[in-house]
Amino acid sequence: MKKLLLFVSLFLVSFAINLLEAQCTPKSSDECNDIEMLCSLSELNGYCCRLTPFDPQIGCHPLCNGGPPTNNLELWPFVTNGGQVTVTLQTSNCDSIGKGMQIAIWRDCSCQEMIACQSACNGLNTISMTATLSPCVVYYFMVAGCNGDVCDFCLSITGGAGPVFSPIGPIIGPSEVCMGELKIHYSAQSQNPCERNHQWTLDGQPIRTDEAYVDLAFNEEGSFELCVSAKFGNSSLNIVCSEEGPVCKTIKVSKENDRIGAPISLCPEKIPYRWYNQIVLGPGLYSNSFADPTTKCIFDSVREFIVLDPPEYPTVYYLGCDEDDFYKDSLTGSKFDQCQYNRFVKLPKSTEQFACDSGYFLNALFLNYNLIFREYCDSGRIIIEPRIIDRTLTCGNTAEFKQNYAYRWYLKSDSTKTTLDTQSYLKVKQKADYCIEILIAAEFGDQIKKCSFTYCEGWDEDQFVAYEICPEGEFVPKTGDSVHYTIDTTLHPQTTAQQWTIEGGIILTPNGGKDTNEIVVIWDEAAPERYLCYQYISNCGESKKCCHEVKIISSNTEVKLNANEILIIPNPVHQKFSIFTLQELKIETVILYDPMGHIVQNWNQPLSSEFSINELRSGLYYLKLKTDRGTIIKKVMIIN
Repeated sequence: MKKLLLFVSLFLVSFAINLLEAQCTPKSSDECNDIEMLCSLSELNGYCCRLTPFDPQIGCHPLCNGGPPTNNLELWPFVTNGGQVTVTLQTSNCDSIGKGMQIAIWRDCSCQEMIACQSACNGLNTISMTATLSPCVVYYFMVAGCNGDVCDFCLSITGGAGPVFSPIGPIIGPSEVCMGELKIHYSAQSQNPCERNHQWTLDGQPIRTDEAYVDLAFNEEGSFELCVSAKFGNSSLNIVCSEEGPVCKTIKVSKENDRIGAPISLCPEKIPYRWYNQIVLGPGLYSNSFADPTTKCIFDSVREFIVLDPPEYPTVYYLGCDEDDFYKDSLTGSKFDQCQYNRFVKLPKSTEQFACDSGYFLNALFLNYNLIFREYCDSGRIIIEPRIIDRTLTCGNTAEFKQNYAYRWYLKSDSTKTTLDTQSYLKVKQKADYCIEILIAAEFGDQIKKCSFTYCEGWDEDQFVAYEICPEGEFVPKTGDSVHYTIDTTLHPQTTAQQWTIEGGIILTPNGGKDTNEIVVIWDEAAPERYLCYQYISNCGESKKCCHEVKIISSNTEVKLNANEILIIPNPVHQKFSIFTLQELKIETVILYDPMGHIVQNWNQPLSSEFSINELRSGLYYLKLKTDRGTIIKKVMIIN
């Protein structure tokens, strides 16, 4: 019977222990992090469980200030609606008699602020503690064994109910706003003891804030739905003690009415024109969005843009009298000293009403001349003729450019510049320096100018006067000599003819020495008088004829010979010839002359010999034979 009772007792103890373990809800923790918070302390009312033996690293040691060591600690974070709470602990089945358990409420898990604490380490089975709590504040309720004791325990709690939350109020804020307005304030306030986590959405999209208010700005037109909900709990563990809402509000967003601005006139050079974020490419209405500087509301500004017609660009002509002249623009100060053809000259901001750019096409010419004097004779008069060299650069302006010349001659030494002639040339009668003033009447576009250019010559007019030239040569020759006469003076540059005249002799040079400056003459010993004259003819007139008398010196050893007594065979001659005589003659020398009287070859050899002329040109030559009976001249025609 006793064995049966003992078995029943062991069974009941085992059943009670299993029952206590089954009632350990809500679950406690031995860690401060990731602890499931209780939404009220009353959730632990009727809680029964058994301590778990272990050596905790967290919690408060000792659990009560000045109390015994803390072992086998378990804890729960919780919140209440505030007020007084009483916690009663009943223990049983402790491992050690006389030790027991202890309980405490702390403000923080780091054990800096103790609210209430009660120890039953003297073996008592029931202990209680009372504390006054603030609403919505997280506290930590802790139980622990004394000196390592492990007991079964049950909790009885009075008070400690969870916070009471009133419904979230309506969203406070404007229902109609303008687009672009900044920091539009909306709030959802209600009389609640706890600070709750608010969640806002705009058209279903979350807004990142936990506050009971939100500041918005709308950049688009339309209707938007703003909603808010409020939660209280442990968001990291997804524990929600209270949730209100969502409460929503419809917000209508619109732009302000368009603002019509004054028309804007644009110069053509401003196109394309940037007007804020618009590009104006031509005339018309353009709009651009702006924010009011005070309200920040967005509105469209509408402007009409007028593109002005380009101004007419006139053509400006300028004619300068010399290359050192220049054209200067009176507005810009730009200078132009070279010819210009339709050169566009820009005049920035020069129109009167709108200060648009204008300009004109510049055509510019700068007269530039040079002159070369030419002096010559004509009909016995000296002529000074200027050759005008027009070095004016036209750059393509030939159609608009016209010029006429007028002339005025005067003596350089004449300070009064008395006019000598107005022809393009001047006939002079005396040696002097003469000047010409060239008067140019020029027309270029609408420009009419008279410009003058003066040039003076420095020729020596005496060099054009026909002067006397006398020939040189032997004027006292021996009987039978052929005599060479020449002119060694430079002839007038405009010589047109040369004339040789003789009396008492024969000119051996072809054409009687016409238009040549040297001749060969054989004088007639029997002539009553002999003389030689020379003159030339030029455009400036005839030179004075220069004459010389010629006298013949006779030789007693010489006798007159008959030319027919000496024969040249063959004649014409080809390469060589021979000399034959009809009577006994002793030939001393044989000399061959060209038509100009120059000796080209001479021989000292027997009469019967052949005379070679291989290297001579074809033509008429003169053969002079000096014999013991005198000298004779024979004409020889050479053909090689």
